[in-house]
Order: sequence, then structure tokens, then C-alpha cells
Amino acid sequence: MRAFILSLLLLLLPAIPAFAATQNAPQDVPALLQMAIDEQDADAALKHMDIEAVINNIVTTQLPQINAAVLQGNIRLNQALVTALAALNSGNAATRRTVVIFLSAEMSKFITFGVNSGAFAGTPISENERMSMDTGVFGQLGTISIQRKEFSGTKLLSLDGNKALISTNLRDFGAKKIYPLELQLQKSDNVWKVTSIHNIEALLASAN
Repeated sequence: MRAFILSLLLLLLPAIPAFAATQNAPQDVPALLQMAIDEQDADAALKHMDIEAVINNIVTTQLPQINAAVLQGNIRLNQALVTALAALNSGNAATRRTVVIFLSAEMSKFITFGVNSGAFAGTPISENERMSMDTGVFGQLGTISIQRKEFSGTKLLSLDGNKALISTNLRDFGAKKIYPLELQLQKSDNVWKVTSIHNIEALLASAN
């Protein structure tokens, strides 16, 4: 019997890390994102980010703050993003949906580039390398740093079933700034994912 139990435990051991990986608390997400950044694994990072949900939330609930930040010069847009913002302000639901899908894909490109290239982990990337890679429209913005990103000081603010709100600090070594983030998370298939930026107005103000 002991031999049988030992054999069973040995068979189950390889599955334990995979099971544990699905049991993370919401406040573990920034650490998991940091691990993905440092290991240059964009797929692992995007596993904990619902980019389309984040973009859609900004478009549907926070567009006035974005417009104000642009007018005040806190955000500088390239032509593609100027066109996208104009389309969002048109008020046409179908147009907004198309723009959300477009911006989600472009943000995913930028994150994939930043993580897989090692730029977000601190690997120097020349301007020629940056321009030769498919970084999406966000990567073409000179105001967006492609240097190291580092999360710290994460706290759980609230937890209600499969929904949670956390705070964390994102240090951007290129911009030489620390951005305070409040992130809304949703658990799906035992995986916590960022679905919105709760404090977008404060974040935009700190970006200036």
C-alpha cells in the first residue's frame, strides 16, 4: 500500500505546479506580469490581461478624460491615434466597436514587442530596431518608453467573488516615473485578468 501511495504521489507531482498556477490570488497578477516581462514571455503576460476589455472600458466610460488629457497636452498622439480618437468621438456604435478592436490589436502588438524583445526587461533597443519591428501604433509614439517596466507595492483593495480591485505601482525606467495604478480584475477559468484601469484620470494626470 505504501508503495502504491508513493507511486501515486510521484505521478501527481508534475501536475502540482500547473494546478497551483491557476490558484493565484488577484494581488499576485503584477508579480506574474513581472515574471513574464523578465522571462520575455509575452504569451504569459497577455494571459493575465484582457486587452479588449481594458480598451472597451476606456472607450465607454473614460473617453471625456482622454479628450481632456489630449487637449491639455498630457497625451501626444500620432496620426493613427488622432484618427482613432475622432472616430470614437463620432458617437457611432459600430464605428466605436471597430476602433476598439483595432486599438486592442495594436496594444497587443506593442506589449508583445516590448516583452519578447526584452525591452521591458531592460535590454537596450535602438531606435532602428524599434522602427523595424511591428510595434503597432502605440510603439510609434515617441512619448511611450520602451525601457524597463517594474511593478511593486501591490495591495488588494477589494474582493467580491470573481471580481477584485488592486493597487500597484508601475515604474517606467525610460520615463523616469512611477505610475500608481488601480486595476480591476476578473477571474475566468481560474485565471485573474486585468479588465480595466480604475483610476485612469489620475494616471493621465501623472503622465504629464
